[in-house]
Amino acid sequence: MHSKKTRSSKTRGTLAAIASFVLSFACVSSLGAQQTPKQRRDSIAHADSAKRAMGAMPGMGGIQSPKQAKTPSKSAPKRSASPAMPGMKMSPRDSSAGAKTSAPHSQRRIPVKKDTKEMADMAGMSAPRSAHAGEKKMTMRDTGTTKSPMPEMPGMRDTAAMKTMPGKRDSTAMSPMPGMRAGSDTTRMPAMSMVPDPLGVTMERMGSGTTWIPDAVSLPSRRFKAGQWDLMLHAFVFGQYDEQGGPRGGSQIGSLNWAMLMASHTLAGGRFQARTMLSLDPAGVTPRGYPLLLQTGESYHGEALHDRQHPHDFWMELGAMYERPVTRTTGISFYAAPSGEPALGPVAFMHRPSATDNPFAPIGHHWQDATHVSFGVLTAGIFTHEWKLEGSVFNGREPDENRWDFDPIKLDSYSARLSFNPNVRWALSAGYGYLAHPEILSPTESMHRITASAIYGASLGTEGQWAATLVWGANKPSTEPGLSHSILVEAEANLDRRNTLIGRAEFVQKTVGDLVLDTPQFGFAADRSFNVGAVSLGYIRELTQLWHASLGLGAMGTVNAVPSALTTAYGSRAPVGGMVFLRLRAARSPGNVMSGIGGMNSKKPMSDAHE
Repeated sequence: MHSKKTRSSKTRGTLAAIASFVLSFACVSSLGAQQTPKQRRDSIAHADSAKRAMGAMPGMGGIQSPKQAKTPSKSAPKRSASPAMPGMKMSPRDSSAGAKTSAPHSQRRIPVKKDTKEMADMAGMSAPRSAHAGEKKMTMRDTGTTKSPMPEMPGMRDTAAMKTMPGKRDSTAMSPMPGMRAGSDTTRMPAMSMVPDPLGVTMERMGSGTTWIPDAVSLPSRRFKAGQWDLMLHAFVFGQYDEQGGPRGGSQIGSLNWAMLMASHTLAGGRFQARTMLSLDPAGVTPRGYPLLLQTGESYHGEALHDRQHPHDFWMELGAMYERPVTRTTGISFYAAPSGEPALGPVAFMHRPSATDNPFAPIGHHWQDATHVSFGVLTAGIFTHEWKLEGSVFNGREPDENRWDFDPIKLDSYSARLSFNPNVRWALSAGYGYLAHPEILSPTESMHRITASAIYGASLGTEGQWAATLVWGANKPSTEPGLSHSILVEAEANLDRRNTLIGRAEFVQKTVGDLVLDTPQFGFAADRSFNVGAVSLGYIRELTQLWHASLGLGAMGTVNAVPSALTTAYGSRAPVGGMVFLRLRAARSPGNVMSGIGGMNSKKPMSDAHE
């Protein structure tokens, strides 16, 4: 502290001496011809005093007095009438001009700024010359026509070698703005936000619940302001015709849909976020859901659903999250939701950038991410910019068949999850959970679930992006001896603003009870399980844009795979299904670059420097 005060005192002394020296020269040059001999002697004495004060300071060499400038020493080399300050170089033209002219100092004029405080503030500063483009350069003019630029003041440098000001960082090495990495491509930066991003973790990184997706890709969304709140809206509406073949298939005209709104605001040094996600699935695909071969999970009218995907509840999510840094590199997070998602599985399928335009739910949904709608969730976590460790207590019971209300809130289950984003293109996670009595039809059965996932995303050309996801999930019911496994690989490629490809491949181990084959008609043992799979491929063509939304026409086909023992139940070993649909969602911005508040598309691919 003492050394800082000493340096500050020396700096102030230097600035004052420089200002005194310049003002003294100005007084001598402007008044010399009109002063009386006594006044002239006093002025010169004042200038000599200032010169001696500067010479006594470190680095301030002997500056010639006016008298010395008139009669230079024969033994000393010739010097310019206005020698450069330490560290300042003079051009050859300036040096020669100084050698040839030896006019009395009283005949020279030095234009100076009227504001001596501004002059003092400039001492020691480094600023680009362009910042003073409107000002005239300080010059020393001879009595003749020769003009010589005055050397720059101590501490001044040419912009090519300019050093940063004390306490300032070089603009080329500035710390990244929230949500940006150093060296990132600023033409692909996230939209500017009034709400700070804790440790650079942006709103756009958020998937479902508290999950993360890669920074290099985005979910179609609209972002806008409402006072001091940052708002982000996600929404999808499908109008589809669904046809599933074979004895267990069916057909339906319906609508899958959901909308999510997130509102963020600063609070106590952190970011508070309120969020809700709503769905009209119960009306769009009926309370029984829509036909989907090999799908299982949940119930309707006291019977287990099979070969159908259940509708989502109207209240898919209603919760709040708070994130706050506690050090420069570490933060804490809290999440509470009457309806929400615990820290257990991967990003829920409709929020994954590899499946946002895919209308079908995975057939391994209840092995991987089915807890994304849980009535009662409390989560706490610790995080950095790259990783996050969370723990949750939550309601392990799956939603009942009444899809319009809130189920009873319980906190009877627990889970933990580790998320890791090593760079902008990857999002990794692994989780474990204990689910108390998840199935309504098996109220005494509990379950252990383990999951792991990897999401990769990158830009595609100038207008597209693509993402791929690998998920492994396993269930261990309390009534069964071992784990049943599921594996999913899926991808989505937004080739440009008009064309999208989607695909998925799955493998799941399902029991006779899961598929509801435990009847005398089939004669299977109750503990038997089967390996089943499905491969899907689809295409979407964007037709038009309406109010920042994009309307697309798409089709998707699926080939399923079942063992020969299930040929009777499904009609063949490769039963097929498909869907044609219209899809309305937020439009993606051209090139995935920021399009401004109120019309933007989340965060964008950044530089490869961080891979």
